[in-house]
Parts: sequence; structure tokens; C-alpha cells
Amino acid sequence: MAYTARSTTWSANDTLTASALNGEFNVLINGLSDGTKDVNMSAATFASLTISGVSTFSGAVSMNGTIGLGNASGDQITFTGTVVSAILATDATYALGGTSNGWTALYLDNAATDGGSVYFDGSNASYLQSAADGASLKVGGFTSVLPNTTASVALGGSSNAFKSLLLDNGATDGGAVYFNTGTTAFIKSDASGATLATGGFTDLDHASVKAYYNTNDGDSYSTGPAIVDFEESVYDSHSAVTVGGSWHFTVPITGVYLVSSHVQFVSASYTVSDSVILSVYKNGTLYARLGIVEAGSSTSFNIGVGGSALVAASATDTIDVRVQNAKGSTALSSTATSSYIQIIKLSQ
Repeated sequence: MAYTARSTTWSANDTLTASALNGEFNVLINGLSDGTKDVNMSAATFASLTISGVSTFSGAVSMNGTIGLGNASGDQITFTGTVVSAILATDATYALGGTSNGWTALYLDNAATDGGSVYFDGSNASYLQSAADGASLKVGGFTSVLPNTTASVALGGSSNAFKSLLLDNGATDGGAVYFNTGTTAFIKSDASGATLATGGFTDLDHASVKAYYNTNDGDSYSTGPAIVDFEESVYDSHSAVTVGGSWHFTVPITGVYLVSSHVQFVSASYTVSDSVILSVYKNGTLYARLGIVEAGSSTSFNIGVGGSALVAASATDTIDVRVQNAKGSTALSSTATSSYIQIIKLSQ
């Protein structure tokens, strides 16, 4: 490598004129004008130095003060060496990357201590931290983890399911899962983990659907199949029954229902083979006979008939019970426990 040698010395009291300084620079410039020589300056300090073109600095370089690298977004800066110090930014001012300038990956490792951490809010209280072997991720400091918008983010997926979900709310309860962004519908364990409670659901697939109604009005029924009006509610878990002349139970949840019913008529005069039939109907169509009783002799007596049937029904189907009495118009007993209907959804 060829260097241009030029040595000039000024004493402290020498007068340096502009023409003299310009002459020195002309000598230096003329010596470099053929484009084949390099400049080597030792122990030189400049207040300002502008270099155009490709430059190479050998050895350690110290740059004090504010430093700018590149003057346009298209300028490319390449790091071939290794960063051996912290990279510090003015607090809460700058971003690492941007919406159109994202990094492909972020690699972290804290050797045997942990797999690296990401800290938030300018402290080490809220963080994401990997175990040293990278097998688990620890979250600290956060009181809640919220999606950007409601009903927009899933926890896991159809092909990326979590193995388990561990919950604990200390002495209060064993943890709860809430639905529909509120605290009304929930599944919650007690603090000991021995019992599980649900709340707020009206259409839980295995929910207990129960309806029990009776009648004490003494309504009369005749030879044609007529809907029995069980007007008195004992319980109705889903408010599924409509009372009156078109009495019916509207199925709230698809499933199999056990329908049990009994009616008792007051004493009346029957002839041999007169019958009383009780049947269950679904959507207005005969589904099953619950029971049939025939008079064995011509005499006056009380006839009661009842039975049970399993009814497979879909949500919004209707179920009712109808009775027909060959004797003709005959009143039911006014004793509520004698004429009733029970409908229970069986677990699946």
C-alpha cells in the first residue's frame, strides 16, 4: 500500500495564513489525484471530517457525540462483528422494527439461568421468560391477558390444543371459567377441588331439564283424544310448559326424555269393555300409548290410568298427553296427586 508523505510543523506562535494552509492541502490533493494512493493518519483529531465513497478503518474506532448512520431509509447498514454491550434507547421513544420493517426472528438465551426474557413497562416485574431448556414459558407480573378485541382470539386451535389448564383462586375457589364476557355463565370449582358448580346456563347439553305439573280443576274429558291441561306447576326448570287447552311442553334441548303421567277419573258408571286410554303425543302426532284400562263389569267405579315412555325429541319439539274415556264426558279427580305429568331429560 503506497502512502503520500507530507510533514509540516507549526510552532505555537506561528501565523498560519489561509494561503499557506491551502497550499498544504493542494500538495496533499495533488499527491492523491491519480486515485491509486491511500491516506494513513496517526493520532489525528478532527473537529469535522467528511468522507465520500467507500472507506475502510482498521483497528479500534471511537466516535464520540451524536452519530448518524445513513441519511436515507434505503441506506443499508451491515453488522459483521458481534455486539458486546447493551443497546440503549431513549425511554418510551423508539421501536425496534416497524410495520413495514419487521425482523424475521428474535433469539434469546441467558445460558443456564433461563432461555431469555422479554420485559415490559420499563421494569422486570412484567415479563415473558423461557426456561433454560426452552421447554416451558413463564409469565410474570400480569394481572390479566386480554385479546385486542372481544371474541377475536382463540386459546389454542383444532390442531394446537393445550395439554391441560390449571386454575386456582386461593381460598376463594379452585378457579373459574367464564363465558360470554361476563360472570353470569360459568364453570367453577370449589376451593378443595371436590365439587364443580355451573351457573347461568339455560341450554347446557347435560343440564337437568325437569317439569312436573298436576291438575286439581276437575276438568271433564270424553271419547275423543283430548289434551290434558295440567295447570298447576310444581317445578319447571326451563319454563318449557304452556298451560291451557293446548297444554304442551316445548323441548329446550335435543335429547331423550322420560315422560310419565297418570290421570284419575271420579266414579262413573261403565259397561263391560269401556276403556280409558292415556297417550303421549309429539308435535301433535301419537308417539306412544302410556296405558289403557278396560272395565271388567258393568258397574260404577273410579278408573285411573298411567304409564311412562321414552321420547326422543329435538329442540322446539312439543310433547303433550291426551286422554280418551269411552264412557263419555267424565271429570278428573280434583286431588292434585292423582292426575299429573313428569318430564325429565335423560343424560347422554
